Amino acid sequence: QDNYLVVIHDETVDRTTSGTGRVQDLTLNQIQLLDAGSWKDPKFSSARIPTLDQVMELFLAKNCPTKVNIEIKTSKNLDPNSQAQNQKITKALIHWLKKLDPKFYPKMIISSFFTEGLLELRKNFKPSEISLGYLCFIKKEDWDQSWPKLKNKISEDLQKLSCVSFNINADVLTPESIKQIKKIMEISDIPHLLAYTVNDLKTIQSLSSSG
Repeated sequence: QDNYLVVIHDETVDRTTSGTGRVQDLTLNQIQLLDAGSWKDPKFSSARIPTLDQVMELFLAKNCPTKVNIEIKTSKNLDPNSQAQNQKITKALIHWLKKLDPKFYPKMIISSFFTEGLLELRKNFKPSEISLGYLCFIKKEDWDQSWPKLKNKISEDLQKLSCVSFNINADVLTPESIKQIKKIMEISDIPHLLAYTVNDLKTIQSLSSSG
């Protein structure tokens, strides 16, 4: 509500905190009073929803060798109010990035399903400054029908955005689908195919061996 960027997966605080309501309707103070850990285990009851500043401070202090993936989480609704909120989040992130020391830009990738938000970021930052990741979701059972319909639009978007990665749900990735995706990536000069959400070594090894 008061234009602070916080790090949370859902549009609401209901699932992962002791509170209820949409993130966009709460102040930072209200959000950070919530217990964000007990849903997992009571021993995490002191956990709070962090701001993006707090996460980046911790990440940079640890001097991690990896990049941090900052996803612009936006509403799936297409009504005017939701779309306006999506634009508001994007503008807040652009403002945040412009205040950040540019030496930290190489430590991050900004990703989103919200193509308009990525386009706005690209207008404000060159590919050499900010790396973008294009998020895509296709139901596993719909792959054969959906990919042929979506691939041309995806290719156009990737070329406009000069992304560094194409990010897609792991359950659709097979040796054949990876070949299809990489054809589009080659046209658009996208170096990295990233999969989400992968939380176990067996899946990592399986995807790696598939290409």
